[in-house]
This record gives sequence, C-alpha cells and structure tokens, in this order.
Amino acid sequence: MLTKEILKKSDQFYKKKLALLHKSFKLPEELIISNIISAVKEKPFKLTRIINGESNEIYLAEFTNLNPLIIKISRSGNNFHKEQWIGIHALEKFLPVARITYITELTPDFTSIYLAIEDYLPGKALNQMLIDNPQEDHFQELIISLGGLISKFHEIELPKNNSDLYNLNLKPSWTEFINQGINEPKLTNLFKRLKLVEKYIPKLINLFSKYEEIYTTIKPALLYGDFNPRNVLVADNKITGLIDFENSMIGDPIYDLARWDYFYPFHGFELNLILKGYTNFTQIRRDFDKKLHLYRLHLGITFLDYFLTKDNKLGLRVALDNLLEDLNYFDL
Repeated sequence: MLTKEILKKSDQFYKKKLALLHKSFKLPEELIISNIISAVKEKPFKLTRIINGESNEIYLAEFTNLNPLIIKISRSGNNFHKEQWIGIHALEKFLPVARITYITELTPDFTSIYLAIEDYLPGKALNQMLIDNPQEDHFQELIISLGGLISKFHEIELPKNNSDLYNLNLKPSWTEFINQGINEPKLTNLFKRLKLVEKYIPKLINLFSKYEEIYTTIKPALLYGDFNPRNVLVADNKITGLIDFENSMIGDPIYDLARWDYFYPFHGFELNLILKGYTNFTQIRRDFDKKLHLYRLHLGITFLDYFLTKDNKLGLRVALDNLLEDLNYFDL
C-alpha cells in the first residue's frame, strides 16, 4: 500500500527526473517575456519558473502595476482552449479556478509550443502540504470540502455542439476508452515485461466483458482528468485553487474518484471523506464499488506501463499492490 513515506520518496524521484529533462529545454526567456508584453502591455520585473512538467513549464510573472500572472508553456499540443472553456464554466459554478486570458503558438521560432497566460491563484499544493506536515490534523476538513468542489465540477453543463468540445471527447465513446486499455496484445506485452503470471490476462478481459453494461450506461459528465492533491492549492486552511485541466474529458465521474483513491488512501485523505462532501453521490451510487475497482484496474494497467517505462520502482511497487487489491475484490 502507498504510504506517506513512499509518497515522499516518489516525489523526490519524480523531481530529479524532471530536473534532468528540463536541462534539454531551450526556450529563451526573452521569447516568453516578449509574448507577455504583447498580451498585457507591461514587462514583468521578475519571471520565476515554479513548476516543471514532463512537457510543460509554468512561470510566475510579477509586475509593478499589475497583479501576478501565471505563464504556461505546453509542448504536448494546444489544450489551452479546452482549459479556457472549462475555466469559464467552472467559474460560473463559483469554483476556485483561474481564467486563461491569452493563448498563442510560439511561431515561427518554436512550432508546436504554445503559451497561455492565466490569473494567479495563491496557495500551496495539497500534496506538498502532506509531504511537509504529514501529522497535521486539519486535512480531513479540507478533503471533505474538496469533495463538494469536485461534485460541483461534475455538474458543469456539457458542450452542446462539437465545435465546443476542444478534445473533451477523446474517444468516440466512454466504452471504447475503457475497453481499449484492456485488450490481449497490450496486456500480454505488459505482463511479460513485468514478469507477471499471464493467467490473469483472460480473467481481466472476461471481467470487463462481464461488467461492460455498468460502464456503458453511465450519465456522462465533465471529468477533471487528473484529480489529485498536486492540483489543489490551499492557503489559510482553505482551498484556493483547482488547476491543470489538460487531461479533462467526458465520462463517468467515478473515474475521477477512482484516480484519487488509487494514490491517496492515507488517513485524512481517504475517498470516504471526498464522498462525505460529494453532494451528488445519489446520482453515482448505483454499482459504485464495482465501478470504482474496475476503473482502478483500468488506471492500474496504464500506470504499470508508465512506471515501467520511466523506471520508477516505487511507483511500480504501489501499482502492483493496487493490482492485487483490485483483483482480490473480484476474487480473481
């Protein structure tokens, strides 16, 4: 099981990997600043890189006459219009999200690299608070209130036409999204690389086939896509920001909850607290436990492949433990 100590070590491992990766990024600071000036008509007196992602960077820009702004750089395609759309509709639900006010491609110098400017939200990432102060006792109230926020997020009205989708529908159907992750060639390759017993492969495939009806009859909702404490900002014991909707899509709300449950089973962070604040639980109650463990299995296959590729032994340990837990739930 994932413990707070493993979380801390995994976070340190991840940061070291990212530091090496970002040494290869060659985006001139002058280019970033020139785009900031074009957008807001003022040069920042300070530009600080605050987040290094696997293909993205985030900077804090500080000004003499303006409020601070967040500058986001993406090397993984332009999802900023999608995030902008989500931000507009999330603000209508009074959720603590930032407005994206400017989007551009950094051409002709750097094709397929995009820049966006958004409002600055104060606060410290919730996962960092957990790492820094694992014994603090106020997490439970924060997590309950977070349950209310993700419930509101799932209530955001879906786009009415395809021109508004901004890649929210990544697959023709939710069923295809789930089933494409559970197929014999993919599982055989993964299990061989991990040296796992291959007798589980047909059992996994049959399991998803057996329960396909319960995830094909969902009521679609807007999913966060990366619902975890890294993307939750906290200041003065209150949630001040929900960030990073790059992986948002349309699907089953329980998938968001399964992702949280997969990585954060700690006391004070457990899913039951999220559900305590989740005001629309009656709408997702049917077959909740089965869906939760099916989606955890689906996520687990993805994360096993990811951690293996990244040589993240701590992540593999957690994913393998979770795999056994979810297989045991279904008596496999």
